[in-house]
Parts: sequence; structure tokens; C-alpha cells
Amino acid sequence: MEEPNNKYWDLIAKHLQGEASRQEEADLAAWVDATPENRHLFEKAKAAWKFTADVDDQYTPDTEKAWTKFQTKTGLSAEVESKMAPEGKIIQFRPWPMLMRVAAVLVVIIGLVYLANRTNLGKSGGEEMLSFSAASEKQQIYLPDSSLVVLNKNSHLSYAADFNEKERVVYLSGEAFFDVRKKNGKTFTIFSGNTRTQVLGTSFTVRSYEKEGRTEVQVLTGKVAFSTKEAPQQSQVLLTPGFKAEMKRDEQIVKTQIDDLNFLAWKDNKLTFNNTKMDKVIRTLEKYFGVPIEVSDERMLECRFTGTFEQPSLQEIVDVLVVSVDLTYTRNNEQYIFTGRGCK
Repeated sequence: MEEPNNKYWDLIAKHLQGEASRQEEADLAAWVDATPENRHLFEKAKAAWKFTADVDDQYTPDTEKAWTKFQTKTGLSAEVESKMAPEGKIIQFRPWPMLMRVAAVLVVIIGLVYLANRTNLGKSGGEEMLSFSAASEKQQIYLPDSSLVVLNKNSHLSYAADFNEKERVVYLSGEAFFDVRKKNGKTFTIFSGNTRTQVLGTSFTVRSYEKEGRTEVQVLTGKVAFSTKEAPQQSQVLLTPGFKAEMKRDEQIVKTQIDDLNFLAWKDNKLTFNNTKMDKVIRTLEKYFGVPIEVSDERMLECRFTGTFEQPSLQEIVDVLVVSVDLTYTRNNEQYIFTGRGCK
């Protein structure tokens, strides 16, 4: 990976601080788009910057602290000798605020360049890994081959530092949307749970939360091969757009048509119901908002509902259901209980 020159360090710093001019943003965008490696470095810089973004306008950034936090996040802390200033010493750059902001970015970028060089020189059988985690919010990632990954909340993605040199392999825990770019005939492989998903270039989702005990793949475009890790040839199922496959622990893969209008709701922040039975409406709301919902009379589950919500809130949808389905509700902490006459 080629180290960016001072000009692009400066542009990245200004971009992250929101102070780049239109021309500077255009120059930076051109550099990012020039190579997959540039984009990868830029995305990693943004991700690392989030970890060091606890600085407000009244505080002088401490670049030593930023570097220490970056070391911890990337696993370099045990391998790189820290060059901290003597205890109690604070380095002030108040006469040159822009230089200080650039310095704060540089400790991140230099660390990334060091990491890239270290893994290129010291990789051993793909043992060096790069990892991304999305905890309370989604995270968008561009891989070195320019493929796009959107991680859902509580999800984790990792891949070897030599990704895209010989093979394209990632490891997923949780849920993610993939838009995979074709790359010289190289297959793109995802290991999740006890399954393997392989593609050349396509878009699809993979959901594999350990607590759910299952892995599900749903295809939007292209063709996807889904199988077990242990017997990829014997168990392989080919999926085309509009189809999905699911595998529970120690069970066979089941292929069906996608029947959920909202399987991408977590990514697009949009919920759609089209003459949908209330039992499915409730399951969708529970999954999307993570809130339990009960009904006092099972006859309510036969009611049907139509509606579309963008950037939805649970309370907004409940208020509409009250009018549309003629129900009332009570709340017990985070739980909703629907009451009504039903539709039978």
C-alpha cells in the first residue's frame, strides 16, 4: 500500500474536521477513487478517527492519547514501543490550530501505513487480521477490492491483511449487506456460523447471529452458492435473485422464495406492509425495534395492515395501527400489549 503524501494527509485532516473546500473535497475524492488501496486506507482512517473523536472545540487534541487509542484498537500496543511525552507534560499548539488537527489525523494515518507495511512484510498464511465491529449503529465498509459491506448493529466482520492478493475471504458474525465487485474471476467467500457463501459479483444479505442458531442468505442480484463448511460440494445450493436459503444448526439447507418485504429494512430504514397479516406485522416490528409485543386476543393476528414508513419509530407505527386495526395498547416498560376485537 502506497503511503499518501503530505497533500493528502492534509486533505484527509480537513475533511474529517469538516473544513475542506469544494476543490479540496474534489481532490480528495479523486485520490480515494484512484485505487482500491487508497479507498481502503481512507475508510480505515475514518473508522479510526471515530475512536479518537472525543475532542471538543474547547480542548486541545492530545495526539499521544489518540495514538495510544489507535494502538489498542488495532492490536499494535504490544508490538510498538510507545513514545509518550513525560508524565504531566502537555504539548500545546494553540498558535497553529490547523497543524494540531493535521497532527491528530497523522497519528491515525501513520499508524495505518505502519500496519499495512507490517502486515505486507510479516503476514503468515493469512494470520494477520483486520476487524470491524458495529455495536449500536450500522457501519459501512469498503473492502480493498472496492466491494461494499454494510454491517448491521451488533455485527462483526474480519478478513486477512492480504485480502484480494490471492483470495477474497471474510468472516461474519451478525448481519450484513454485501455488494461484491467482480475481480478477475476471483470468488468472494463469506464464512459465517458453520456455513460458506461464495459469489463472483452480486448483492445479497447474510444473517448469522450466534444466539439465533441459524444462518440465512437472501439474494438481490447475481448468483450465490450457499453450503456448509464441512461438505461444500455435497450440500451446495445455488441461489438466484428473489430466493433465500436458511440453515439451522445440524440441519439441512432449506431454499425458498423471499417472502419478506422488509428483509432490508435495517439497511434502508424503511418498513413496508402490503395487506400483511398482523402476526407478521408484529414479528417484523419485534425484529426491527427489538421490543416484545403481545396480543390479548389471538383473533387480532388475522387482521391485515397496509402502510409504508421511512425512518420509522415504533410509537409512530403503533399510533397508526390504533386507528387502522381498531386496537388499543398498554406499555409495560419496553413491552407493548395490543388489545382489540380481532378481525374474524
